[in-house]
Amino acid sequence: MDEDEEGFSKGLITTFVEQAMNIFNQIESLLADKEDENKLTKLSSLGHYLKGSAAALGLKKIQYQCERIQNYGNKIAFDEFGKKETKKDDDDDETWLSCIQDALKIAKLEFVKTRNLFSEYFGETL
Repeated sequence: MDEDEEGFSKGLITTFVEQAMNIFNQIESLLADKEDENKLTKLSSLGHYLKGSAAALGLKKIQYQCERIQNYGNKIAFDEFGKKETKKDDDDDETWLSCIQDALKIAKLEFVKTRNLFSEYFGETL
């Protein structure tokens, strides 16, 4: 990889890091908001947006967790965790929000691992 390619790659990664931190903050704010009646729809959109960014960079573990957020926001239990959790009450928003919290927790853990690897590769904290 020549210097130009590395600079381009670093720019993409830096943009993703900033974007992911912003979206994680938005998701956490929505999860804490007890008044927003459209929060599942908004959470789904945020999951979808970050899923696309992660997919573009090949970050499959983050992509998968964002896909979970997207689907749970649409009340779709597409994985075993969601199916297990939503058997209790498919229509209860709190159940879906709990599923989103689980996916967010894992997404953030994967994000930290990924960010650390990229920071190590580029020789600076991203």
